[in-house]
Amino acid sequence: MIPSKNAKNRKNAGHRFDESWPFLLIFLFYASSFELFPRIAPDHTLSFYLFSGIFVCFLFLLSVLIHEAGHIVASKLTRFPYDGELFSVWGGRPRTVDALLATDPRIMVVRMAGPLANLVIGAGFYFWFPDGAGDPVKWELWLFFAKSNLILAFINMLPVLPFDMGALLLSGFGSKKKEDYSGEERDFRRGVIFGWLLTVSGILLSGRGSFISGFAMVVLGILLIRSCFSWRERLGMAAYLEGLGIDWAMRVTVRPLDVHDTLDRALESFRGQGVSSLPVIDDRGILIGKMEWKALRKKPVESWHLYPVAELMVPLGGEEVLSIDQPGISQRVFDLFHSNRPFVWVVSSGRLLGQLVLEKLIERFRVERAFSEDLENFRERVAKTGREDPPTS
Repeated sequence: MIPSKNAKNRKNAGHRFDESWPFLLIFLFYASSFELFPRIAPDHTLSFYLFSGIFVCFLFLLSVLIHEAGHIVASKLTRFPYDGELFSVWGGRPRTVDALLATDPRIMVVRMAGPLANLVIGAGFYFWFPDGAGDPVKWELWLFFAKSNLILAFINMLPVLPFDMGALLLSGFGSKKKEDYSGEERDFRRGVIFGWLLTVSGILLSGRGSFISGFAMVVLGILLIRSCFSWRERLGMAAYLEGLGIDWAMRVTVRPLDVHDTLDRALESFRGQGVSSLPVIDDRGILIGKMEWKALRKKPVESWHLYPVAELMVPLGGEEVLSIDQPGISQRVFDLFHSNRPFVWVVSSGRLLGQLVLEKLIERFRVERAFSEDLENFRERVAKTGREDPPTS
């Protein structure tokens, strides 16, 4: 889902890794260290098996890096943006609005470059190492690396989200226009169905005795379903922001302080509005700073009527203000979701317009989406039955 300030996803160089990675790496480590290598090479020590398990995890991560490198190289060559934001075992979800609402045929080259890189590397390694007659451990590691690349290439060619081919179908292979995105596309249903198929297959596999493999399929199926819902909500938010701007989500929720107000009047504003921080404006309504109620302690209570707010005002940081005069407003709102700030002040030509509360924006979006879904179901029912009211029993 859209991350809130309580999200636990890790950040690394601007990218976030979801909970599917620890599970998959632990599964690969356990299956290789305690199942595969003790069976094919029983004469080795435990430390050897543990090291082999770590190396298997490294080979899988290397396969994923090859996939992402293919996307990045193609992005640089075509100059079409590609910026993976949330990495799961199912691939990267775009960070930028332009990449989410793709409207350029170059997306075909960028999206297919990842699977193509895996296909070339996987096929090359698979056919270059002909047999495992010499060292079975080396052969299994080599084969695992080749198969990891081939599987990544194959699975990203499936026409379901969040795989690369699914993203291409969503964008109409780059022919879709921004206004054609509704955020309610049916493409997500295929990914959810595929996730349920994986889950059910894992349950059946566990029932037939393959508990570890079955359990892995169940968990990965559930994570795939979550990934689809996460992508769907982010795409929907992008479509709403691009089509409607932020006026529908912005609220004038507080009365700002005047820079010439005295501190005793500032206290009344803090107590009356029940907030701990208020914006400060000048005579023209220009936002020039903010004041925290805790700053009142810096002056004696008996002299509050003598000091203006300007004495305790502090300047605002760039990340605390959102100007609607600059282009790319949708992208800048998107970037705010990854900060820990609960709200930002919205200005135009420096004048304070209101407050954008991110949690309220998400809540409003979800209400709007639920209304759109109900309206779509209503229209479908009328088209099928010719009746506006549902039948009563």
